[in-house]
Amino acid sequence: MRILNYIGSKTKLIKFIKKVLEDNKLKEGKLGDLFAGTGVVGYNLMDNYDIVSNDVEYYSYIINYALLKCKYTNKIKLLIKELNNLELKDYDEDIHLISKYYSNYGEDKRLFWSKENSLKADFIMNEINKKKLKTKERIFLLASLIVSLDRVANTTSVYGAYLKKLKKAAEKKFILEPIHEHKKIVSKNDVSNKDILDIDDTFDIVYLDPPYNNRQYGSNYGPLNFIAKYDKSIIPYGKTGLIPHYYKSDFCVKSKAYDNMKKLIQKLKCNKILISYNNEGLITEDEFKTMLKNFGYVKLYKLEYSRYKSNNEKQTANKVYEYLYFLDKTCPKNKTVKEIILDKNLDI
Repeated sequence: MRILNYIGSKTKLIKFIKKVLEDNKLKEGKLGDLFAGTGVVGYNLMDNYDIVSNDVEYYSYIINYALLKCKYTNKIKLLIKELNNLELKDYDEDIHLISKYYSNYGEDKRLFWSKENSLKADFIMNEINKKKLKTKERIFLLASLIVSLDRVANTTSVYGAYLKKLKKAAEKKFILEPIHEHKKIVSKNDVSNKDILDIDDTFDIVYLDPPYNNRQYGSNYGPLNFIAKYDKSIIPYGKTGLIPHYYKSDFCVKSKAYDNMKKLIQKLKCNKILISYNNEGLITEDEFKTMLKNFGYVKLYKLEYSRYKSNNEKQTANKVYEYLYFLDKTCPKNKTVKEIILDKNLDI
């Protein structure tokens, strides 16, 4: 299931993650997905685990909450139909905030969405806010709006820039679709919106998917945070409509990433930790091995995969590997790391 076009999305690596969990006999328990992003990992694992999802970005919190805690009900189905059939009237800059800041309706002409699509999104957003809805109903609809709008965004993938002219996908008619259609949620899931170093829970398993490079999610997905908050007091600025005081992660800073990761591993109340990374990350393979060996026994799983490349980047390597480090703190510290390389064509 694709939720968003996203830097470092694990949609294509779910089988890889499941294989490593199974290989280490981690078949159930309380699993912390603490850099949750689009929530694709927690969503795909919640049939077997109780998921505790966390991400510091607010749009991510909304999406994960909808995926892990909100059922798709007949009422939601009817509401989505009603919202898609709203009669649209003239643009009003005082209440149509997406249109004002992220389309050609606004003074800044930020062409993230077409006029038609942004205006429809605004009418839907205002209607959601008018209705007397339960918290879970509102969050489900808001998450569905964010994900549906992403499918007609006029970007190459991230929101760090928009295209000068509408691409074909952005010209398509925006239709509000449910983020999922699960009518039952069995797991006892929880969702938070914290700095990861502030988390104090105890887990059976923790899965970490930290940023690999210097792209700040707060700047690359600013419009989605704006939509999630839809607050008139927030005034986006600059060419790309950045949110004032957006969160800047030290995990995206080369000089700070290693120390922050080490601090996090020390602080986590969990003995079994699985960490996604790759061979082009800010923390090198040797640095990761050296760090993790000081905490316990380490396995390093490697899988070749297709590298994300934005339009202004050149391919820098013939092969890129996704890494999954498995750390077991219950085992003695070891001088070596067991490496397991999986063929990219292997059916996992």
